[in-house]
This record gives sequence, structure tokens and C-alpha cells, in this order.
Amino acid sequence: YVEIGTVEVLAEMGLGPEIAISDGSGNLRAPLMGMRISRDYGKTWGSQTFRSFGKVGEYTNRARWLRNGRARGPVLEFEVTDRIPWRLIAGYLK
Repeated sequence: YVEIGTVEVLAEMGLGPEIAISDGSGNLRAPLMGMRISRDYGKTWGSQTFRSFGKVGEYTNRARWLRNGRARGPVLEFEVTDRIPWRLIAGYLK
């Protein structure tokens, strides 16, 4: 088994959405990245959890998922929610 402690995606943060996006309550929300994990080589998948990539100007935001458990054949899948220039730099698995 592999311990999946922290997953961190480094990207250019704080770009914000091209168009104001409401979260349903009238508030603006930041672009999101979702991650889900398969623990059996991609046969089945867990629930997707989202992290904020920061509203416009929030450049120090971080996308981290903590305490992700153990897996025999881990496969990580990422999905983005908004049409912004997603500039990914690196990813870390601790």
C-alpha cells in the first residue's frame, strides 16, 4: 500500500474567472479544481473534492488536499470548473 498524505498542485493562482460566476447565493466564487482518487488502478473512484484557485488578485492561494488515506494502486484525477488560463507548474504527492 501507498500512503497518500498531501496532494498539492502548484499553479498560477489568483487569475479569477473571465466572467463573474455566482455560487447560487449571489456571491462570487473563485475558480475551482476538483480531485478524486481511485484506489484500485482506475476501476472505481471516490468522491470529488474541490479546492479554490483564488479570486482575481489572490496570488498566494494554495490547492492542497490533506490526509488522503492509503491505496494499493492509486490513480489521481483532476478537473477544473471554469474557463480561465490554467497554468499548471507542478504537482507534489507527500
